Amino acid sequence: MRNVGDPTASSIRKTLWWPRDRRQQVAAAILLPITLAWIIEYAFQPFRSLQFLRFATDQDLYRPYAYVAGSVLAIGLTWAIWASRKVEPNKRLHEGTFGRIQFVGSLLFSPALGFVVGWFAVTFCVPFVQHLLAVKTPVEHAFTVTGFAFGKACKGVLAVNPLFFDNKLCGVGRSGHSSEWEGRTIVVTGRQSRFGMTMDRYRVEERSPSRRPPSPARPSTLSAERLREIGKAFRRCIPSPLDAPKPFDVMFRIVIEAEGGEPSVQVASSQSPSTLAQEATAQSIIAALRSCPSLRDVPYGTYALPVVVQK
Repeated sequence: MRNVGDPTASSIRKTLWWPRDRRQQVAAAILLPITLAWIIEYAFQPFRSLQFLRFATDQDLYRPYAYVAGSVLAIGLTWAIWASRKVEPNKRLHEGTFGRIQFVGSLLFSPALGFVVGWFAVTFCVPFVQHLLAVKTPVEHAFTVTGFAFGKACKGVLAVNPLFFDNKLCGVGRSGHSSEWEGRTIVVTGRQSRFGMTMDRYRVEERSPSRRPPSPARPSTLSAERLREIGKAFRRCIPSPLDAPKPFDVMFRIVIEAEGGEPSVQVASSQSPSTLAQEATAQSIIAALRSCPSLRDVPYGTYALPVVVQK
């Protein structure tokens, strides 16, 4: 039994919260600041991540990396918990029936936790950080309301637009029953980059039967699979983007006034160097989009299509 003044006992008490293995210390030094930063962002929203909407077509690009990151974190977190059983302060925590049950429970839960964290970091945090650093342009997009969104962090409405993967519009004021809002149109104004859009403000359009012709293919009635097909329809209309001059980074704005009609296409923003080859490529994409038969079944609305060819 150690005395109260024993320096060894004091050292153990001081380091109970910090891992003693060097590799675990490095992992903790990396993960703790990231976790703290995300808690601050989630609670106080200094960067307004809850108002960030991701493009639907970009999710296919991030998904392979998300599988890798999730698997690596799942294995790494499981290994870290398993290795922690050998650390002297933790040995006493794992003694007894309750301690063993707690250790086995954390060991079984760690793979799922690690995979979810890795998946979320790649599919949301990476495009969100890229959006914060990218050049943004003001845009407007129409969403069709499908219900209410509940929760302490995000109170608003559920609304769909085939261009976007996310369907929660946080901060939208609502009253009455959700059935009274279904089918209504919300026009969202925000700042858009080639990675997504941050919502700044919105307006709810009043019901007006004569404003737009009725259509059986409204976004609110489309399945998730159909929404992904619409997003891919834009990509199919682009003629050989790999043959474009490099680098080619252009955002196109597509306006479809009525289903079946010819879309209006123009360059919304460009981060490519202004050369004759770049302009000719942009004009060829515009011409192809205007005459593309794949867009005839796309619901009316305003869409943004980023076309990026890396160096």
